[in-house]
Amino acid sequence: MKKKSAAKKTIKYQKKIISNVQTYKLMMLFDLTLISFSLIMLLLYIVGNYQTFLDTTQKIILTTLSYSSLLATAISIILVLETFIKIFTEKKHFRNIINLIFLIASIIICLIELGFSSTINFVSAGL
Repeated sequence: MKKKSAAKKTIKYQKKIISNVQTYKLMMLFDLTLISFSLIMLLLYIVGNYQTFLDTTQKIILTTLSYSSLLATAISIILVLETFIKIFTEKKHFRNIINLIFLIASIIICLIELGFSSTINFVSAGL
C-alpha cells in the first residue's frame, strides 16, 4: 500500500462566478413572485369591495397593484428579449419556447391588471 503524503495534495480553487443561467433563473423567479403578488393584490381588492374596506385602504391596494404589475411587465419584457437571444444561441429550444410563452402570458396578465387598477384609480379620483 502506498501512503499518500499530505504535502503532495494540492487543492485548486476555482472562482465561483454567477453564470447567465443562474441570473436568468433568478429573474424568472422574481418575475413569477411579482406576478403572484399582483394577483393576490387584485384578489384582495375584489374581496375588499365585498367586505367594504375603507377607501384609503383600497387606494393603497390599487397603488401597490399598479406598481407591482408595472415592474413585473418591465422585467418580463427584458426577459423576453433575453429568451429570444437564448433561443438563437442555445440548443435547448423547447425549454426556452416554454419560457417565452410564460413571459408573454405574464405580460398580458400584468397589462390587464395595470389597466384595471389605473381605470379604477381614475374613476375613484373623480373627474
